[in-house]
Amino acid sequence: MGLGYVINKNFRTDIMFTHRGKYKVDYIDDTNERITQNFSNSTAMLNIYYDFLQDYKLKPFIVLGGGYSKNKAGNYTTSTTYDEDEDIHIGSTSNDFAWKIGTGLRSLLLENLMIGLEYNYV
Repeated sequence: MGLGYVINKNFRTDIMFTHRGKYKVDYIDDTNERITQNFSNSTAMLNIYYDFLQDYKLKPFIVLGGGYSKNKAGNYTTSTTYDEDEDIHIGSTSNDFAWKIGTGLRSLLLENLMIGLEYNYV
């Protein structure tokens, strides 16, 4: 979810919030040890875009962003298929600086609405 603003014909900005909810890892390794753990991530980021080639229908752009990321790794358990005992390991939460760099294409649909395709390295 985000909200953006066009500064001028070449620069625009937005604030984005992304939540990647409960991903679960559940696998058995080659020693027959089963490992299970949940993960989640929330990110708030301020991005600035530079748009090239204003006179064309498809406009390429680059983007740089920075912000805050909360990463949570829940408790994880290990057990073996031949032993019913489970070992519980304490998970952790980290609050970190988040950044991204990317590129893409956009096209204006209406005066205040655009559509685009974007690739980011986050």
